[in-house]
Amino acid sequence: MTGTNEHGTTTMGLIDLMTSLAIVFILLFAMVSTQATSEAQSPLQANTENVREVLRDHLGQFGLSLDADPHDPLTLIIVVPEKQLNFEFGQSRLS
Repeated sequence: MTGTNEHGTTTMGLIDLMTSLAIVFILLFAMVSTQATSEAQSPLQANTENVREVLRDHLGQFGLSLDADPHDPLTLIIVVPEKQLNFEFGQSRLS
């Protein structure tokens, strides 16, 4: 009867050890994946700024402006002024 009790205690100890080890590996995986995403954000931010500057310069030649979307940091809004959407009196071309 004592042999069964000792075997059960050893089994429970191994289960606790393996559970703790699994939790450590899960936490390490979460840490590494979070670090990888933060490292990927910095080149993305630099590329976004480069694209924004090039587009702002190009669209400025046509009298258009470029704004950032307040809800999505990766979306840009091209603003067309009202005067460029209207026809001049007696003309068939947009100004």
